[in-house]
Amino acid sequence: MIGSMKVGLLVFCIALSACGGGGDAPSTFQPETGTTPEARPPTTQQPSQPDIAVRILPSVTAADVERYLDHNTQNVFDPHEHDPFSAWPDAPIIRIWHDASPESRGAVIQAVAALNAALPHKWHITVGPDFHGGPEYEGDNRYTKTAPFGSIVIDMNVPVRIMPEAAGEAFFQGAVEIGIEQAQITIREDQSGEIRHHVIVHEILHALGFRHIPPNDFHPDSVMAYGYGGDTPERNIPRIDMAAVRTVYGVIGGGAISHTRMDVEDFGAWDSQVVRIADSNGGYGVDYGNGLAVPWIALHGDTSNGAPSRSATWRGHLVGMTPNGQEVDGDAAIRVNVASMSGTASFTDIEHHGTDRPWHGGDLAYTIQVTGATYHDSSGELAGRFMGYDHDRTAGTIDRADLAAAFGASR
Repeated sequence: MIGSMKVGLLVFCIALSACGGGGDAPSTFQPETGTTPEARPPTTQQPSQPDIAVRILPSVTAADVERYLDHNTQNVFDPHEHDPFSAWPDAPIIRIWHDASPESRGAVIQAVAALNAALPHKWHITVGPDFHGGPEYEGDNRYTKTAPFGSIVIDMNVPVRIMPEAAGEAFFQGAVEIGIEQAQITIREDQSGEIRHHVIVHEILHALGFRHIPPNDFHPDSVMAYGYGGDTPERNIPRIDMAAVRTVYGVIGGGAISHTRMDVEDFGAWDSQVVRIADSNGGYGVDYGNGLAVPWIALHGDTSNGAPSRSATWRGHLVGMTPNGQEVDGDAAIRVNVASMSGTASFTDIEHHGTDRPWHGGDLAYTIQVTGATYHDSSGELAGRFMGYDHDRTAGTIDRADLAAAFGASR
């Protein structure tokens, strides 16, 4: 029956907003070498050519994903019963509430970019125009906004008095035979930094149809676990969550999934290993497995606050993977004009790794907009972040149909 499916989820536990990101880090996205960089004064020295490491790592298994999704179909009232999984029939549009700060807006864009790395391009989430609808209060402890069909509205400024015990909430609704049609997310105004990133990712995953995963039950590193305390670097998402998102939207295809139990037979061929190309310090790279190239950067909590205070150029390097798993690398230059809070991201001499053969003509260029300590291009392909002493370093990702890449640079 149209409109009969309506699910409300109280989400993101108090433990996460209180713990400050402690606990064991997920092994798949943690760099294998290197430590948290110490603050250092700006330098104008040209970065040296990095050592590019190619490694083979174990993949999340199909059995892991099967069990993860099994939790997502358990009946709320009877865990022995299962309900059909509901997903979006088409890629949703994010609408940010118009009074969000530049830092909050940048945090949403970064979270969307990280999630898009797990999605096929036809399912990429876009950030649309600001949302200007009015607030709705339900008693004294609920604060929601009605989302237009096909969109997820995110309010980043919910007062603590309205949500004293939850860092965020998500609600979605739609038709049983169609899937999710609209969703609302509310984030408490006092969230910041890496915790805010995890709250936003957690709530968007709820809005995409995913439920909580029990703690210490096979997936302690899932951002959907109750009491998640992993210190996954800020721009990354635990790989089990990414594998589940890819399976639901990239393999099964989204929409109203009719069967209540998904098993490995639904997933098709599954790789047991992941190929990783990264700089030798583990600061940025790309993982490739199961036909999906996932770019990532490792911030180690070493992020800057606010926008750069002076115009500058950051120079460094890029590594990437093509859709068929071929490694590429090249040079990177990020230029910012603080007068307009805009700039360019230029990538040159991009070649197939270990050869002199150019990739795609050898060059890529983007116009970027700086939002707080983050920046992005208008297409949603590129997202980056400033780090370290006086914004002296930066790193980011590029996610295109023909390339998944990550880059790092210094001033």
